Amino acid sequence: LYRWFGNEAFGALDILRPHVELTRQRAATGGTVRVVYDTTDFAFKGDREELGVIEGSVQGFFAHVALAVGPDDKREPLGVLGLHTYVNQDPISRRGLTRSQQRKLCRQTPRESKTSHRWEGLALNVARELPDGLEAIHIMDQEADDFVVLATLRENDVRFVVRGSQTRRLADKGPTIEDALSKEPQTLFRDVHLEHRQKTKAGARYRARDSRPAELSIRWTQQLAMKRPEDAQCSTKSTTLYAVQVFEANPPEGVQAVDWTLLTSEPIYSLDDAARVVE
Repeated sequence: LYRWFGNEAFGALDILRPHVELTRQRAATGGTVRVVYDTTDFAFKGDREELGVIEGSVQGFFAHVALAVGPDDKREPLGVLGLHTYVNQDPISRRGLTRSQQRKLCRQTPRESKTSHRWEGLALNVARELPDGLEAIHIMDQEADDFVVLATLRENDVRFVVRGSQTRRLADKGPTIEDALSKEPQTLFRDVHLEHRQKTKAGARYRARDSRPAELSIRWTQQLAMKRPEDAQCSTKSTTLYAVQVFEANPPEGVQAVDWTLLTSEPIYSLDDAARVVE
């Protein structure tokens, strides 16, 4: 058993390959499949080789996973379409550095060596291996709100929905996405029930809340042109996308309002188009 685990002729992707092929077959049965990306950590106790730091003194590695989900309202998980594993090789390299020194170090690090490269890198690999004729929308959380990620996906005609930040500027020292959204009319969208949430590691960003009803509004932009930030490591000078905002226009006093901004390649010309992006 230990010789089998230690056989360097085979890696995680080799073992996963038959499963990925069956996932592609299940995804090709009809409809536009959703491909959902996220990263999880695998932590281990004791002394082990080839691991990095997860947090503090905890050792392990990270796995960035692409999960195929069915196209209908059942959202049936179809299987894994891709996997990228990595370790934090030098987690303390930025400790004690000023913000300007950290930025300089970041600019000097090649894009392919950055952990953020996993977002566009895995998405391109998954998109290239999809069967002919299979449509897919790639869905990513806010960590993928990066000009290089967005521009690379657009350049390669990879459809996406990424949770974004309203404060992202469309150009250096230019207007923000929030500025563009604020000029658009808002429409009542739907009533939802918010579940109870305990305090999270993100602290003030996602505060604890009681369960409550919420009345959500929606607004969206026409196509936006986003220029390359000065420190972005790509040759693309600009890219285009659409933005959708789902928010509470009149939240109860003293509570954190629901406010989501979604950046997407999907053209939005109507409320139905915007609703599909939210779904």
